[in-house]
Amino acid sequence: MTFPVVDVHAVTRIKLQCRRNLLTMFTVYGLLVSASVSAQSATAGQTGALCPVTVDIPPRPLLTEPLKLDDLYLTANQAVSIEGGTSTATGNAELAYNEQQLTADRIDYHQTNDIVDLQGDVNYWDNDVYLNSSSAHIELEADNGAFADVNYWLLDNRGRGKADKVNVSSGTLTVGERVDYTTCDPDTGSPWNLTTNIWKLSASKLTLNHETDRAYGKHVILKVKGIPIFYTPWLSFPTSDKRKSGFLMPGFGSSTRNGAELQVPYYWNIAPDMDATITPRLMSNVGAMLAGQYRYLLSRGSGTLDIEYLQGDSRFDDKSRSSIAFEHRQTFLQSGYLALLYNRVSDQHYLEDFSSSLLGTSIQFLEQSATTSYTWSPGGHYLNLYNVIGNFQTVDRNLPVAARPYKRLPSTTLNYGSPYKNTRLNYNLLGKFDYFTKGNDISLSSVNGMRYDIAPAISLPMNRQSYFVIPKAGARFTQYHLDGNNNFSDERPDRLLPFFSLDSGIFLERNTRILGEQVLQTLEPRFYYLYVPEEDQTDLPIFDTGPNLPTFASLFYENRFNGFDRIGDANQFTLAATSSLYSESTGQHLGYFSLGQTYYLRDLTVTMPGAPVQAGNQSAIFSELGTTLFDNLELRAEFQWDPILDATQKLGFHAMYRPGPGKVLNLGYSDYKLDPYATVIDSTNIGNFVRGKQTDISFHWPVKPELNVVGKWNYALEEARTLDVFAGLEYNSCCWGVRIVGRRFLSNIEGEFESGVFLQFELKGLAGIGEKTVDFLNRSIPGYESEF
Repeated sequence: MTFPVVDVHAVTRIKLQCRRNLLTMFTVYGLLVSASVSAQSATAGQTGALCPVTVDIPPRPLLTEPLKLDDLYLTANQAVSIEGGTSTATGNAELAYNEQQLTADRIDYHQTNDIVDLQGDVNYWDNDVYLNSSSAHIELEADNGAFADVNYWLLDNRGRGKADKVNVSSGTLTVGERVDYTTCDPDTGSPWNLTTNIWKLSASKLTLNHETDRAYGKHVILKVKGIPIFYTPWLSFPTSDKRKSGFLMPGFGSSTRNGAELQVPYYWNIAPDMDATITPRLMSNVGAMLAGQYRYLLSRGSGTLDIEYLQGDSRFDDKSRSSIAFEHRQTFLQSGYLALLYNRVSDQHYLEDFSSSLLGTSIQFLEQSATTSYTWSPGGHYLNLYNVIGNFQTVDRNLPVAARPYKRLPSTTLNYGSPYKNTRLNYNLLGKFDYFTKGNDISLSSVNGMRYDIAPAISLPMNRQSYFVIPKAGARFTQYHLDGNNNFSDERPDRLLPFFSLDSGIFLERNTRILGEQVLQTLEPRFYYLYVPEEDQTDLPIFDTGPNLPTFASLFYENRFNGFDRIGDANQFTLAATSSLYSESTGQHLGYFSLGQTYYLRDLTVTMPGAPVQAGNQSAIFSELGTTLFDNLELRAEFQWDPILDATQKLGFHAMYRPGPGKVLNLGYSDYKLDPYATVIDSTNIGNFVRGKQTDISFHWPVKPELNVVGKWNYALEEARTLDVFAGLEYNSCCWGVRIVGRRFLSNIEGEFESGVFLQFELKGLAGIGEKTVDFLNRSIPGYESEF
């Protein structure tokens, strides 16, 4: 039957019941192109001033009535329909099905074989892609389709491109011929526009297998500003999150020690629960190093093995150099835990030569240990059994034998706590066994041996809404069995010491107004008393003990030493107070201030070897401050002043200013000095070094929406030298991005410096190229957020 059209402006609507999943190939094709470039794309969240939505897409037609599921709607200015034959729509012809809509100069629907032909300016829209082609042929019964002279735009990542032809077969296979892809804007004719036609990826043929989630490209070329920079005759890659073996993007770098550097990693997808990355590392001043990383997953654990090997370092008498790092974490039963850790390098210079950070080059020991832990909690009781076998490799070549740490073969700890009850007696028991050895590294001041320690305690917590009082009493017994003892008169020394403490505090609060905001202010005065009788402990060895770093929290420790070889004598009380501010409207914690000091009722005679008796009736005064009361400004400070020496022992200040997204400025000052009473010649106190006066400035700041500057400067005032400094630029658009950072830092204890350049270049929609600097910047600039 023919429907003549009298008014050419009238719209004829044909409603057909569709039997197949019409036009799914359009969405599949959009996924093909997105996946075919291993898209790490700019997402919709990047739209805005930096990534505006593509403006070249025609608006999607509005439907005059809601679509019904699986119905096909066809509208046009003119339509001719023959029942059981071909329906032809011309003049603003539109076709809609579910989420898809099409327009064309002419649409022919062949009812006998369920075929749709579209001719002239074919446009397609769905939620993910817009497509324009000269013609399309769709076989609804077979669910196949072919499109010619295709231009496409991906709506979620600004990707766009062209293809001579796209074929879809049964929704399982998609093939594109002479396909290209980019996320850059079309050419505006201006050579200074850095977001237009910077790069393009082209392939003679691209095949996507939807059943295996794999894509295959032939004759793939990457062009930058029209210049080919990469070619491969064949390329295979995953089209989903599934992993696949293959080469990763190479890395580039340069440093004064190792020279120009190239890394070409190969990823090996061994199995669903394991993989490996093998990376040849070529350094112009050193040679070729081979690095590998192996990762695995178990049902309740995981592990990583990293190995580096350099054959014949010319700077190191042609000796081979290597490193190994193994880590395994495992849970078992209901609350069991296992950890294996093994780190070792071939020589003491290795980390200085191949580590790229000041932290890496300041490492003194590499740990090798096996740890197990199991916890029971029957009826509120707490019981934990902890075991560790541990050793350390000393990589600090200037460390004397006496300062090297002991091996623990093994160390076992048992910790028990009764169910917590307020205003009732609570019981605790700590038991510990350790065997310490240095093997052949025994010096005149060292000894091997066993140590047994047991410490029962009882407490009576009395907690109320406005106050708390916690008296606690206990004792500690320690027994040693020393091997090959030439340094101590007794091979079986022991020690038994009781202790008593009383912790108490009051909670006060008031409402007030600060800087125009209604706040709740709390005041928490605290009184802490500690008594431990004096006992001469010079006949006891030092295995793993050193003084605690003095902090505000250390005012309330039961022992001023961090191990069991020394139990500090005490007859002292601490007075302290903390005041906090809370916003009454939001409940946000706006800041705090703490102040405290310990008063000694007698001199402290128990010391580390070589340290003097601590005379005087008071400790240093400790104070801490932190606040977010000011808009966009976070402040932290700590202060420690010794009234006896009339000297500042610690002064630290840090300010973080964040006035807007992407803007952060950090200012810091520190002046840390070692407690004169904490002097010790032992590895356990190596962390208590004299840091001196230092300033630290770091920032990440946009100068344009797409251009940021980054930098850091760490300076030692007393030595009048820079410890670490770097500066760099970040350019980031929806088309491409680059980050370049130049750095110079102190690399070893001899005062030598290392310089280097880090480069990261990323084509948006493709994988990044170059040295990954984001982890380094996250560590170096507090508050830094990467936009790549």
